[in-house]
Amino acid sequence: MGELHSAGKNRLIRLIAGRDVDGTIATFFEDVDSVEYSNDTDDHLYNDALLNQIINLVPGVVYMRDIEGRFLLANLATADLFDCAVEELLSLSGEEASNLLKDNHRHLREDHEVIVNDKHVFVAEEHIVCAKGKEHYYRTTKIPYSFDEEPDSEALLSVGVEITESRAIERQLKSKANFDSLTGLGNRNQLRLRLKQALLHSDRTGMPGSLMLLDLDNFREVNEVLGHSTGDDLLKQVAKAVKSILPPNCLLTRLGGDEFAILLPEIESESMVTLLAENIIREIELPFIIGENRIDLRMSIGSVFFPADAEDHEELFKRVDLALAGAKRKGGGCYCQFLMEMNVAIQRRRAIASELSTALDNNECSLHYQPLISAKTGELVGMEALMRWEKDGHQVSPVEFIPVAEQTGLIVPLGEWVIARACQEMGRWVTANRNIRISINLSTVQFRQKNLLEMVRRLLRENHVAPENIEFEITESTLMEDLDDAVHTMQSLHDLGVHIAIDDFGTGYSSLNYLKRFPINKIKIDRSFIKDIETDNDSAAITKAIVNLGHSLGMQVVAEGVESAGQLEYLKKAECDIIQGYYFARPLAGNKFTEWVERRAQQV
Repeated sequence: MGELHSAGKNRLIRLIAGRDVDGTIATFFEDVDSVEYSNDTDDHLYNDALLNQIINLVPGVVYMRDIEGRFLLANLATADLFDCAVEELLSLSGEEASNLLKDNHRHLREDHEVIVNDKHVFVAEEHIVCAKGKEHYYRTTKIPYSFDEEPDSEALLSVGVEITESRAIERQLKSKANFDSLTGLGNRNQLRLRLKQALLHSDRTGMPGSLMLLDLDNFREVNEVLGHSTGDDLLKQVAKAVKSILPPNCLLTRLGGDEFAILLPEIESESMVTLLAENIIREIELPFIIGENRIDLRMSIGSVFFPADAEDHEELFKRVDLALAGAKRKGGGCYCQFLMEMNVAIQRRRAIASELSTALDNNECSLHYQPLISAKTGELVGMEALMRWEKDGHQVSPVEFIPVAEQTGLIVPLGEWVIARACQEMGRWVTANRNIRISINLSTVQFRQKNLLEMVRRLLRENHVAPENIEFEITESTLMEDLDDAVHTMQSLHDLGVHIAIDDFGTGYSSLNYLKRFPINKIKIDRSFIKDIETDNDSAAITKAIVNLGHSLGMQVVAEGVESAGQLEYLKKAECDIIQGYYFARPLAGNKFTEWVERRAQQV
């Protein structure tokens, strides 16, 4: 039996059982620093049996090893960890004990350094592989000791609490933070970390790299028609297909939905990326088989190069988004490389969005009107209300600001303002001709608004406008995005009494089936057919067919974009009902439109 001091703590430890310095095997110890006792063994507070119970009740491993690695002390939990008896542990040589701990050698070396040099209590995390190969993790408090009887004999007492389960949870959370659970690919967070590393590598070596953004063009339809389960299986196959043709040392990640990214830390040339993109597009165009379904896909790809296009990871993400948007604008199924002009364009769109948000408050918006003329009588039967925006004395083109308004959601307050202003201004023309109707465009975003019907009803009531004097123009693509909801919304507007017109007819689905399902009053032939009816037989034939189709369904037909007498004569012969275009008048501000109406009344 010997006594030890806790180095740096001045605690007295009595070694009751364990391996003493002379090699005698014993297994227990006690702290007697704060215990009063006599030399009389019978008066001692704890007996060996009680100490045995206490050490084995510790919820974790307790063991002591000397500077040579031998076990001087071990509880049952330690013995169980290594699948042996306590006595067997205590009989091991230092080398045998070290071998038993397997890949814990690093910690053993650290323990040795602490015993020799540090002499302080410390806490460490240990990775221990037990005899059966199972891995365990412990948070271990280690206390250096020296023996009173043998000052040069030093040891390290270890008390460890197992944290294997918490480490497993940490690994799961780390995996979730860096990997996509569906495909097993890295996710956006991992891409960001690897991109930062690639940028540092590029800066250090001078080697260029590339970031590619990939997006499926028609994945939404797959989910809607075949369901999300099939969609998930398809995404797994897409990931596998793309990965199969990637060069070594690149990273494929899924950013969410049907969007993927590829990081190429080093590239030999830009043409290498172009070739890779073309190969991926061809691969994705091959049919995918999910269950009994054959699925045809198309993929759009955008790319940026570093450091040429940007040296900051956030800027690279922004610019590769622009490149992908460029591929989408081309119709999808193609590859687009970032160009600096794209950045200029996005800065312009951001400026428009910022300025447009205050346009209504600054009274910068107004309505212009373009007349709708009866092809038979030449009389005014309506007008289309078109929003105009004047900023600092200059007109901003609707081609610029309308798409920005739709993307940012500003189209909702702007659209409501257009309806309200049209209702306010139409009184001057309705009193003269009760049959005049104002046509107002409804964007896709507006059409989906849950409060659309209530908003229209309120504005009609506040401005004392009859519903039959209002006509909403809706594009084919808007209707086809969600047929059931579209039918409900259209029927509700129809029941209210407003008229419905399909705008740009002939450029979308042009399906007889949906024309029969919706309560449509009028269809407008797209201007792309009208401009060539004098010289192109196909355009003329299509225009005539649309007129006949509309009439067969009891609908009026409008031709927009009419600019010449020849176009007008053809449309009259084709029995088109209403004409709209520069041939009669450009869109005019309210007062000027009133003057035009008065002059027109005198001429007809």
